[in-house]
Amino acid sequence: MVRSQKMKTTISIVEDDDFFIEILNESIIKDSKFSVEAIYKNYESAMKGFPLNPTDIMLVDVQLPDELGIHLISRFKSKFPLVHFIICTSFIDADFIFKGLKAGAIGYIHKSEAMNSITEAIHEAMDGGAPMSANVARKVVEFFYKSAKNGLDILTSKENEILSLLAEGYLYKEIGSKLGISLDTVKKHTSNIYRKLHVHNRTEAINLYLER
Repeated sequence: MVRSQKMKTTISIVEDDDFFIEILNESIIKDSKFSVEAIYKNYESAMKGFPLNPTDIMLVDVQLPDELGIHLISRFKSKFPLVHFIICTSFIDADFIFKGLKAGAIGYIHKSEAMNSITEAIHEAMDGGAPMSANVARKVVEFFYKSAKNGLDILTSKENEILSLLAEGYLYKEIGSKLGISLDTVKKHTSNIYRKLHVHNRTEAINLYLER
């Protein structure tokens, strides 16, 4: 679809800052492998125009005049699965970062980056990478570190008790007998533990328990 048999990577920009649009556009078109196909200054114009001319890359600002750019990505991701959405913004709030990535962005670049870094991010995205500014990547690492460290806090006292017994090597039947609950109840609690900790099996859950 978008990129098939094309010599250049096509790019659309969703941004309302005229000055930033100018320097970004100039930087991108200096690369002979890139072509800027469209510039949209708000959510509404992008919603109307992009489906008529989808591109390989869409650079999206978070804060648009009429809507969040994240919502634009969320709307387009399922309709255009081959398009690479990269957030390019001055906002590096953790909430924006994770909502953007969850919406379908494959990269998150801060506007303070040098223009050549932004064009390098486009190359990286087309090569299968997930470009992120250093300060953004740091926030991602900090988030997952804190999640791993404090993740057990979201478990109930009973779930923590069962996880502790799992770590000691007890089987489900033995845990049920020890706690005076049925096997099905143990299994239900265990399933809740896996879901809350975002793990898939007993080993992963125990590893989190031992690393806390």
